[in-house]
Amino acid sequence: MLIDIHTHILPGIDDGAADETIAFQMLKRAYEEGTGILVATPHYHCHMGGSWEEKRQAAYDRVCHMAAEISPDLQILLGAELFYESGLLEDLKSGKYLTLNHTHAILVEFPLDVRYLYIKNAILSLQSIGYSPVLAHVERYSALANVDRVEELADMGVKIQVNADSVTGKNGWRLKKRMMQLMREDLIDLVATDTHDLIRRPPGMQSCEKYLNRKMSSDYCKKVCQDNALKLLFCEARNKYNLLPIGKVNVNL
Repeated sequence: MLIDIHTHILPGIDDGAADETIAFQMLKRAYEEGTGILVATPHYHCHMGGSWEEKRQAAYDRVCHMAAEISPDLQILLGAELFYESGLLEDLKSGKYLTLNHTHAILVEFPLDVRYLYIKNAILSLQSIGYSPVLAHVERYSALANVDRVEELADMGVKIQVNADSVTGKNGWRLKKRMMQLMREDLIDLVATDTHDLIRRPPGMQSCEKYLNRKMSSDYCKKVCQDNALKLLFCEARNKYNLLPIGKVNVNL
């Protein structure tokens, strides 16, 4: 079972699924390709009002019903992709539900032209208030072209996520080469699709899994496409809140 922790499948919330028909088709394709758990992570910017949270919840409820129509084994979890900017810390401190599946893990993105020191300081700030950052689409930041910088973030406890298309080469061979270098250095924790639609950025975990099984060990492939995500989404919830894992999956880790 593949797990996709970074998707934009909620209809009408951001620049992802345009409507419920597209959302249903995205879910169906992902499931047919072997993805059993998807985390809905719509874009979040600071100080989005309560209406955003209400709309997200309503869209999430509709998508869960769609998933049940496709298969009882298809599970949708809730989260957000947080754009780091002034005010995000206050929004998190206020208790807004912005984490991945009620854990203390948060999916964070930065401006493409961000400087490395800004990323590092942001990570330290988020950690200082009790959150575990997952860096979204590491390949996009020129400030992280240096492997040593990615390694430093990993040593700080940051989970590193890469988009599946960047691993398989759909975003260019230079980027693919750099991502494979990070994988060989064991600096990638999670592969996800960042899917937005069916054409330009479709679900694609299966093709990435097949590629990695040819280039890396099967154990490594399972780790970045499933095992690390299970630990992140379920075990961390139990550790932080002293609760059983959220959702339907029975994980023995």
